[in-house]
Amino acid sequence: LAAFGRYDSYLRGETNFSTGGDATINVSDWFSTYGGLSTSKRFPTYQEVFWTDSTVSRTGSITAERHHTAELGARVRLGGFDLRVTYFHRTIENPILLQSGPTGYIFPGIIFTNGSRLVTNGIEAKLSWRLWKLFIDGTALYIRQRDDAGTTLFRYPEFSALGGIYFWQKLLNGALDLKIGLKGRYTSGSIGERFNGEVLAYVPNDGTSIGFGSSVDGFVIAGLGNAYVHLMWENFINTRYFATPYYPVLDRAIKFGVSWQFLD
Repeated sequence: LAAFGRYDSYLRGETNFSTGGDATINVSDWFSTYGGLSTSKRFPTYQEVFWTDSTVSRTGSITAERHHTAELGARVRLGGFDLRVTYFHRTIENPILLQSGPTGYIFPGIIFTNGSRLVTNGIEAKLSWRLWKLFIDGTALYIRQRDDAGTTLFRYPEFSALGGIYFWQKLLNGALDLKIGLKGRYTSGSIGERFNGEVLAYVPNDGTSIGFGSSVDGFVIAGLGNAYVHLMWENFINTRYFATPYYPVLDRAIKFGVSWQFLD
Protein backbone atom coordinates (compact mmCIF):
# COMPACT_ATOMS: atom_id res chain seq x y z
CA LEU A 1 0.00 0.00 0.00
CA ALA A 2 1.37 3.42 -0.95
CA ALA A 3 0.10 6.98 -0.67
CA PHE A 4 1.55 10.14 -2.14
CA GLY A 5 0.98 13.87 -2.37
CA ARG A 6 2.36 16.84 -4.27
CA TYR A 7 2.14 20.58 -3.63
CA ASP A 8 2.35 23.01 -6.58
CA SER A 9 2.72 26.78 -6.61
CA TYR A 10 1.97 28.30 -10.00
CA LEU A 11 3.27 31.49 -11.62
CA ARG A 12 0.00 33.39 -11.13
CA GLY A 13 -0.19 32.69 -7.40
CA GLU A 14 -2.34 29.57 -7.74
CA THR A 15 -1.63 26.56 -5.55
CA ASN A 16 -2.79 22.98 -5.58
CA PHE A 17 -2.31 19.83 -3.53
CA SER A 18 -2.54 16.57 -5.48
CA THR A 19 -3.16 13.24 -3.79
CA GLY A 20 -3.25 9.59 -4.74
CA GLY A 21 -2.63 6.05 -3.69
CA ASP A 22 -1.80 2.58 -5.02
CA ALA A 23 -2.39 -0.89 -3.62
CA THR A 24 -1.21 -4.36 -4.65
CA ILE A 25 -2.51 -7.68 -3.33
CA ASN A 26 -0.39 -10.80 -3.91
CA VAL A 27 -3.11 -13.44 -4.13
CA SER A 28 -0.55 -16.19 -4.76
CA ASP A 29 3.05 -16.64 -5.90
CA TRP A 30 1.98 -16.22 -9.53
CA PHE A 31 -1.09 -13.96 -9.40
CA SER A 32 -1.57 -10.43 -8.07
CA THR A 33 -4.06 -7.60 -8.42
CA TYR A 34 -3.47 -3.87 -8.17
CA GLY A 35 -5.28 -0.58 -8.36
CA GLY A 36 -4.88 3.12 -7.83
CA LEU A 37 -6.66 6.48 -7.53
CA SER A 38 -5.40 10.04 -7.89
CA THR A 39 -6.60 13.60 -8.34
CA SER A 40 -4.42 16.45 -9.59
CA LYS A 41 -4.27 19.68 -11.59
CA ARG A 42 -2.36 20.47 -14.76
CA PHE A 43 -1.62 24.15 -14.88
CA PRO A 44 -1.44 25.77 -18.33
CA THR A 45 1.94 26.39 -19.92
CA TYR A 46 3.34 29.84 -20.74
CA GLN A 47 2.42 29.21 -24.37
CA GLU A 48 -1.19 28.41 -23.52
CA VAL A 49 -1.57 31.46 -21.26
CA PHE A 50 0.45 34.21 -22.93
CA TRP A 51 1.23 33.46 -26.58
CA THR A 52 -0.77 35.80 -28.81
CA ASP A 53 -0.06 36.99 -32.34
CA SER A 54 -1.76 37.15 -35.73
CA THR A 55 -2.24 33.37 -35.83
CA VAL A 56 -2.78 32.56 -32.13
CA SER A 57 -5.71 33.61 -29.96
CA ARG A 58 -7.73 32.32 -27.01
CA THR A 59 -11.29 32.41 -25.75
CA GLY A 60 -11.17 34.04 -22.32
CA SER A 61 -8.71 33.21 -19.56
CA ILE A 62 -7.16 29.73 -19.73
CA THR A 63 -7.60 27.87 -16.44
CA ALA A 64 -5.98 24.73 -15.06
CA GLU A 65 -7.22 21.24 -15.90
CA ARG A 66 -8.42 18.94 -13.13
CA HIS A 67 -7.55 15.24 -13.60
CA HIS A 68 -9.22 12.33 -11.80
CA THR A 69 -7.68 8.94 -12.60
CA ALA A 70 -8.32 5.35 -11.60
CA GLU A 71 -6.89 2.00 -12.65
CA LEU A 72 -7.48 -1.63 -11.82
CA GLY A 73 -5.47 -4.56 -13.09
CA ALA A 74 -4.06 -8.03 -12.63
CA ARG A 75 -0.67 -9.64 -13.22
CA VAL A 76 0.25 -13.26 -13.93
CA ARG A 77 3.87 -14.45 -13.58
CA LEU A 78 4.77 -18.06 -14.30
CA GLY A 79 8.43 -18.74 -14.90
CA GLY A 80 9.40 -16.70 -17.94
CA PHE A 81 5.78 -15.68 -18.63
CA ASP A 82 4.66 -12.23 -17.44
CA LEU A 83 1.28 -10.73 -18.38
CA ARG A 84 -0.26 -7.50 -17.08
CA VAL A 85 -3.79 -6.36 -17.97
CA THR A 86 -4.96 -2.94 -16.77
CA TYR A 87 -8.24 -1.06 -17.06
CA PHE A 88 -7.87 2.71 -16.71
CA HIS A 89 -10.23 5.67 -16.46
CA ARG A 90 -9.42 9.38 -16.63
CA THR A 91 -11.77 12.35 -16.33
CA ILE A 92 -10.41 15.78 -17.28
CA GLU A 93 -12.44 18.79 -16.17
CA ASN A 94 -11.80 22.07 -18.00
CA PRO A 95 -9.47 20.44 -20.56
CA ILE A 96 -7.19 22.86 -22.42
CA LEU A 97 -7.95 22.40 -26.11
CA LEU A 98 -6.47 23.63 -29.36
CA GLN A 99 -8.93 24.49 -32.10
CA SER A 100 -8.31 25.45 -35.70
CA GLY A 101 -8.60 29.15 -36.51
CA PRO A 102 -10.45 30.69 -39.48
CA THR A 103 -9.98 28.87 -42.76
CA GLY A 104 -8.91 30.41 -46.06
CA TYR A 105 -5.21 30.72 -45.25
CA ILE A 106 -2.26 28.38 -45.71
CA PHE A 107 -1.79 28.44 -41.93
CA PRO A 108 -5.21 29.12 -40.39
CA GLY A 109 -3.78 29.48 -36.89
CA ILE A 110 -4.98 28.09 -33.58
CA ILE A 111 -7.28 29.04 -30.72
CA PHE A 112 -6.60 28.03 -27.10
CA THR A 113 -9.76 27.36 -25.11
CA ASN A 114 -11.05 25.44 -22.10
CA GLY A 115 -13.51 22.65 -22.79
CA SER A 116 -16.06 21.19 -20.39
CA ARG A 117 -15.00 17.58 -19.79
CA LEU A 118 -13.18 14.70 -21.45
CA VAL A 119 -13.61 11.10 -20.28
CA THR A 120 -11.14 8.44 -21.37
CA ASN A 121 -11.47 4.71 -20.76
CA GLY A 122 -9.20 1.97 -21.96
CA ILE A 123 -7.54 -1.38 -21.49
CA GLU A 124 -3.81 -2.01 -21.78
CA ALA A 125 -2.15 -5.43 -21.95
CA LYS A 126 1.61 -6.02 -21.65
CA LEU A 127 3.29 -9.36 -22.29
CA SER A 128 6.84 -10.63 -21.97
CA TRP A 129 7.54 -14.34 -22.44
CA ARG A 130 10.80 -16.21 -22.40
CA LEU A 131 10.20 -19.43 -24.34
CA TRP A 132 13.23 -21.64 -24.88
CA LYS A 133 15.73 -19.40 -26.69
CA LEU A 134 12.99 -17.11 -27.92
CA PHE A 135 11.72 -13.92 -26.31
CA ILE A 136 8.27 -12.52 -27.09
CA ASP A 137 7.06 -9.13 -25.92
CA GLY A 138 4.22 -6.83 -26.83
CA THR A 139 1.82 -4.13 -25.76
CA ALA A 140 -1.78 -3.69 -26.91
CA LEU A 141 -3.95 -0.68 -26.13
CA TYR A 142 -7.66 -0.06 -26.58
CA ILE A 143 -8.86 3.47 -25.84
CA ARG A 144 -12.21 5.25 -26.05
CA GLN A 145 -12.68 8.98 -25.41
CA ARG A 146 -15.92 10.95 -25.02
CA ASP A 147 -16.74 14.59 -24.45
CA ASP A 148 -19.23 16.05 -21.96
CA ALA A 149 -22.15 15.47 -24.34
CA GLY A 150 -21.31 11.76 -24.61
CA THR A 151 -20.02 12.02 -28.18
CA THR A 152 -17.29 9.51 -28.99
CA LEU A 153 -14.11 11.19 -30.21
CA PHE A 154 -11.68 9.59 -32.65
CA ARG A 155 -8.74 11.93 -32.20
CA TYR A 156 -6.54 8.93 -31.37
CA PRO A 157 -6.59 5.36 -32.76
CA GLU A 158 -8.98 3.15 -30.83
CA PHE A 159 -6.60 0.20 -31.06
CA SER A 160 -2.83 0.07 -31.31
CA ALA A 161 -0.27 -2.66 -30.76
CA LEU A 162 3.51 -3.02 -30.70
CA GLY A 163 5.43 -6.24 -30.28
CA GLY A 164 8.14 -8.57 -31.48
CA ILE A 165 9.65 -12.01 -31.42
CA TYR A 166 13.41 -12.48 -31.03
CA PHE A 167 16.08 -15.12 -30.75
CA TRP A 168 17.97 -13.87 -27.68
CA GLN A 169 20.80 -15.93 -26.29
CA LYS A 170 24.37 -15.72 -25.03
CA LEU A 171 26.76 -17.70 -27.22
CA LEU A 172 30.49 -18.52 -27.30
CA ASN A 173 30.60 -19.18 -23.57
CA GLY A 174 28.84 -15.91 -22.84
CA ALA A 175 31.17 -13.75 -24.92
CA LEU A 176 28.46 -12.96 -27.51
CA ASP A 177 25.04 -11.66 -26.46
CA LEU A 178 22.96 -12.04 -29.64
CA LYS A 179 19.46 -10.69 -30.20
CA ILE A 180 17.92 -11.09 -33.66
CA GLY A 181 14.29 -10.85 -34.65
CA LEU A 182 11.29 -8.93 -35.91
CA LYS A 183 9.12 -6.26 -34.35
CA GLY A 184 5.95 -4.77 -35.72
CA ARG A 185 3.37 -2.13 -34.99
CA TYR A 186 -0.27 -1.54 -35.86
CA THR A 187 -2.69 1.37 -35.38
CA SER A 188 -6.35 1.50 -36.33
CA GLY A 189 -7.86 4.38 -38.25
CA SER A 190 -8.57 7.73 -36.58
CA ILE A 191 -9.33 11.35 -37.31
CA GLY A 192 -5.91 12.25 -35.97
CA GLU A 193 -4.23 15.60 -35.50
CA ARG A 194 -2.81 17.98 -38.08
CA PHE A 195 0.59 19.59 -37.58
CA ASN A 196 0.47 23.37 -38.01
CA GLY A 197 3.96 24.31 -39.18
CA GLU A 198 3.64 28.03 -38.49
CA VAL A 199 2.75 27.75 -34.82
CA LEU A 200 4.51 24.38 -34.32
CA ALA A 201 1.50 22.74 -32.71
CA TYR A 202 -0.89 19.88 -33.39
CA VAL A 203 -4.49 20.94 -34.00
CA PRO A 204 -7.65 18.91 -34.73
CA ASN A 205 -7.64 17.41 -38.20
CA ASP A 206 -10.51 18.87 -40.24
CA GLY A 207 -9.58 17.03 -43.44
CA THR A 208 -9.51 13.39 -44.52
CA SER A 209 -9.30 10.85 -41.71
CA ILE A 210 -6.24 8.65 -41.30
CA GLY A 211 -6.58 4.98 -42.22
CA PHE A 212 -5.04 2.06 -40.36
CA GLY A 213 -1.30 1.50 -40.60
CA SER A 214 1.24 -1.20 -39.87
CA SER A 215 4.93 -1.90 -40.46
CA VAL A 216 7.56 -4.48 -39.60
CA ASP A 217 11.24 -3.99 -38.70
CA GLY A 218 14.05 -6.50 -38.65
CA PHE A 219 17.09 -6.08 -36.44
CA VAL A 220 20.25 -7.66 -35.09
CA ILE A 221 21.92 -6.56 -31.84
CA ALA A 222 25.20 -8.23 -30.93
CA GLY A 223 26.89 -7.56 -27.61
CA LEU A 224 30.63 -8.17 -27.39
CA GLY A 225 31.81 -7.29 -23.92
CA ASN A 226 30.90 -3.65 -23.37
CA ALA A 227 30.36 -2.99 -27.08
CA TYR A 228 27.06 -3.41 -28.93
CA VAL A 229 26.61 -3.58 -32.70
CA HIS A 230 23.18 -2.58 -34.04
CA LEU A 231 21.82 -3.39 -37.50
CA MET A 232 18.25 -2.20 -38.14
CA TRP A 233 16.18 -2.80 -41.28
CA GLU A 234 13.22 -0.50 -40.68
CA ASN A 235 9.91 -0.98 -42.50
CA PHE A 236 11.53 -3.58 -44.73
CA ILE A 237 8.26 -4.36 -46.55
CA ASN A 238 8.04 -0.61 -47.34
CA THR A 239 4.51 -0.10 -46.02
CA ARG A 240 3.07 3.34 -46.76
CA TYR A 241 0.69 5.07 -44.37
CA PHE A 242 0.27 8.33 -42.47
CA ALA A 243 0.93 8.85 -38.79
CA THR A 244 -0.50 12.38 -39.04
CA PRO A 245 -1.95 14.11 -42.13
CA TYR A 246 0.63 14.90 -44.83
CA TYR A 247 3.50 13.34 -42.85
CA PRO A 248 3.95 9.71 -43.97
CA VAL A 249 6.00 7.17 -42.07
CA LEU A 250 9.55 6.73 -43.32
CA ASP A 251 10.35 4.49 -46.27
CA ARG A 252 12.44 1.36 -45.99
CA ALA A 253 15.78 2.21 -44.33
CA ILE A 254 18.86 0.38 -43.09
CA LYS A 255 20.73 1.72 -40.06
CA PHE A 256 24.01 0.59 -38.58
CA GLY A 257 25.57 1.69 -35.32
CA VAL A 258 27.99 0.80 -32.56
CA SER A 259 27.59 1.74 -28.90
CA TRP A 260 30.18 1.32 -26.19
CA GLN A 261 29.79 1.39 -22.42
CA PHE A 262 32.78 3.17 -20.89
CA LEU A 263 31.52 3.65 -17.34
CA ASP A 264 29.10 1.72 -15.17
